[in-house]
Amino acid sequence: MDYRIKWSPAARLDFRDLIIFISEDNTSAAKHFRNKILNHITQIAKFPKSGRIVPEFQNENIREIIQKPYRIVYRGIRRTPYLIL
Repeated sequence: MDYRIKWSPAARLDFRDLIIFISEDNTSAAKHFRNKILNHITQIAKFPKSGRIVPEFQNENIREIIQKPYRIVYRGIRRTPYLIL
């Protein structure tokens, strides 16, 4: 069973803006990066504890997955991981 992912409004806007920014120089790279991020988010939906605990918070419910040079930060709330990005 996959968990439902809920994007924070800021995460949704940041992700969109980041893809637009990358596509200004290289549309192919933007698509590739977008797909990598979406694959990570699919992973979070399947395995919400797969990310590491964010060191600066030391809270088991706040985790991250690194996609250099960025990180996907998310928080598990009950059964719905919440993307902070």
